[in-house]
Amino acid sequence: MNPDVLVNINNLYFGYNGEEILSGVTLSVFSGEIFVIVGPSGSGKSTLLKLCSGLFHPKDGDVEIKGINVHKAPKDSIRKLRRKVGFVFQDAALISNTCIFDNVALPLRYHTDLSEPEIESRVSEKLDLLHIDKSCYYFLPAQLSLGLKRSVGIARALVIEPDIVFFDEITASFDSQIVQKISTIIKDLKNLKVTFIIVTGDTSLAYSIADRIAIIKNGKIIQAGTPDEIRNSQNPEVMSMTSMSK
Repeated sequence: MNPDVLVNINNLYFGYNGEEILSGVTLSVFSGEIFVIVGPSGSGKSTLLKLCSGLFHPKDGDVEIKGINVHKAPKDSIRKLRRKVGFVFQDAALISNTCIFDNVALPLRYHTDLSEPEIESRVSEKLDLLHIDKSCYYFLPAQLSLGLKRSVGIARALVIEPDIVFFDEITASFDSQIVQKISTIIKDLKNLKVTFIIVTGDTSLAYSIADRIAIIKNGKIIQAGTPDEIRNSQNPEVMSMTSMSK
């Protein structure tokens, strides 16, 4: 495998109840890039993300992160790998009866031997990076807007200082102003040298933040390339999906 390839997806199949969700998906994601998977609802993009993160198991095929097969490697290897992988869920998945500071601190308390002062320092650093005011640190999730909840979710994913972060539809249900704010945050985070894999149905978002884009439809990758390559594609299926965002 190319040493610059952080994630390698090879001939991946997945389905349940007799329905095929993914069919022969093959992709490579390079270290440090923002890779965006774009597709309509039901295309299999979120399922692909969950397979990459090890939440689902494939019917066939392989997913390797840093050369480690996320479904077949020894449990100890997978456990160590997961300490370097962050995941941002669409609903933020915050613990409802825990303040946002402790929500962000949770992975450090669970996965590391850092002292409490070290944890407090790193949590404050990540919350500040996401422009979350100190006055909000001890709010419960129910007291936050959806946009702020997702920002907290991003901070929690980054607090373990991961090599890779998976984002699942983080701009869904937002107006254009909040989408623009989140896209700016993601582009700013590129300086951290972290690899981001993002799934979305928003082609405009993909064009604005991605180093490379993969178009998925009916469980198959139609085309992958740079934003310009996707924008100028002559593939009829790609053109029909992206025509409103050119």
